[in-house]
Amino acid sequence: MAARHVGLIVVALIVVALAGLATRVLSGASGPSTLSGLFPLSEEVVDQIVIRSGDREVRLFKVGGEWRAGTHSAFATRLDDVWGAVDLLESAQTVAESPASHAILGVDSEAGVNVLFHRDGGVLETLIIGRWSEDAQLNYLRRPPGDTVYSLPFELAFIFVPDPDAWRDPVIVSVTPGQVQSVTVSGADGAYTLDRAGPGWTLTDGGGGRPAIGQRVDVVLRLLAPLVADGFATADEAEDLDFGAPDGIIALSVSGGGPDQALAFLRRDGASFYVTVQGSRTVYTVGGLVVEGLLTPADELTF
Repeated sequence: MAARHVGLIVVALIVVALAGLATRVLSGASGPSTLSGLFPLSEEVVDQIVIRSGDREVRLFKVGGEWRAGTHSAFATRLDDVWGAVDLLESAQTVAESPASHAILGVDSEAGVNVLFHRDGGVLETLIIGRWSEDAQLNYLRRPPGDTVYSLPFELAFIFVPDPDAWRDPVIVSVTPGQVQSVTVSGADGAYTLDRAGPGWTLTDGGGGRPAIGQRVDVVLRLLAPLVADGFATADEAEDLDFGAPDGIIALSVSGGGPDQALAFLRRDGASFYVTVQGSRTVYTVGGLVVEGLLTPADELTF
C-alpha cells in the first residue's frame, strides 16, 4: 500500500469501525459486516476508469504508463485520491441490505455515480456511489448487481467526479523563484527583461539596464510556483482564440536543465484571461489579478 495513503487509511479505519457498528445496529443488517470479494484493484492492474452519472461521463485511460482524460494528461493528485479510496473499499461497512434502501441512499444506477474499473476492455469491478449524509458523515455505495449498501466516512463523490475538466491538470507552470534566471515580459506597457545578477536582478528595457527591486521581483515569481488555472476554455472557445496577437507574454529561462517556457495571455473578460503555454494545445483560464501581477509594469519593479 502506498505510503501517501497511510494517514488517511488509519484515521478512516477507526471512524469506519465505530460508524459501521452503529449503522448495522440501526439497519438490522445481517450479512457480512464489510465489503468483500473485490477484484484486487490497483494502478498497475486497471487501465481504464469510466465514471458516469446521468448524461455526464469521463473516461480515464492509461497510455504508455500515463493516465489521460481524453486528449489531456490526467491530474496526478486526483488519481492519487482514487487509489487511496480503492485501498479503503474493503473496509466499507454494511448499512442496509434491502433494495428499498437504494433510492433512499442514492445508490440506484440512475441517481448514483457509476464507476467502472476496466482491464483490457473488460470490466473488473463496478461501484455505484450514493449520497453523502451530513448527519452521519458517511457516503453510501453499492457493488451491483448485489443489493447490499455499504458506507465509508468520506465524500466519494468529491473523488469520482463525472466531469472531464475535473480530471485535467490545472497546473499551468511550476517553477520556484530560485530556478528562474531571466524573465521577459511583453504587455500593454511595453517589454522588458529581468536577468538574475548575483543575489539581485537587473531590468533591461528601452531605457537601458538598471537594478530591479528584488522583493518585488520575488512577488511576481512566486505567482509561478505554481501558476494554477481556475478552469479551462471549451473546445469552441479555444478554436476562436488568436494567440498570435496576445495581450501579454511571459518567457522564462530556468536553471537546472529545465525547459524554457513561454506563456501567452488573452483577456477573456473584465475578471479573467485565457492562458496557453507554448507547445501545448490546452487553453486555461486565470483570474485577472494574477495575470496583472505577472505583467507588472517595469516602473513598478525598479527604484
